[in-house]
Amino acid sequence: MDKMNVDCKKMVLFAIVALFCFQFSQAFALTKLEQRFIVMFPSSISDWQRKDLIDLEKTSPGRGIGISFVRPDAEAVIYVYDKKMKSIPSGPDTGTAVIENSLYKTEVAGVKKGAGTGPLEVIEEGKAKAGSVKKTVFLFTKFRPAGDGGQKTTALYLTVSRGHFLKIKLTYSSSALTERTIWGFLDGVVDAIDRL
Repeated sequence: MDKMNVDCKKMVLFAIVALFCFQFSQAFALTKLEQRFIVMFPSSISDWQRKDLIDLEKTSPGRGIGISFVRPDAEAVIYVYDKKMKSIPSGPDTGTAVIENSLYKTEVAGVKKGAGTGPLEVIEEGKAKAGSVKKTVFLFTKFRPAGDGGQKTTALYLTVSRGHFLKIKLTYSSSALTERTIWGFLDGVVDAIDRL
């Protein structure tokens, strides 16, 4: 009976260890989508460090993935998604991109207003090219809370490439980042995508 008791204890201990190992591996397992984007985006772009990777597909199919990059005075979040659309025409001038850009601006303005920062004022918007060969065109909008005196800027960039929306949201202290720093980061993002 002692031998049977010892064998039962060993089996229970084995089961507990196996369950713990399984749970641990699941907690740190990356989905195929996450693995693909870890390869796509290096641990740093320019002097920005990759921080978080969020698979939004898990909870909301079509929302893609979000990757955040930080530096001491700024944060950037890159979103790559397809909204479960079979075909998305490339370029920022397509109706799909223009509508998505409008929705994105409205969404961000609503979040900022809800966060107590008050209404936002657009300080610049238009189109700009990024990437080392400057072939990817983004729609962009920069805005800040009205009456803020230019302390914080939120910049939104959107394009469509390879059948996916590419959205980038930058939040930074207006005096801390130069246009060269911002475009160095955007060029690095486009170049990372073009390498695939």
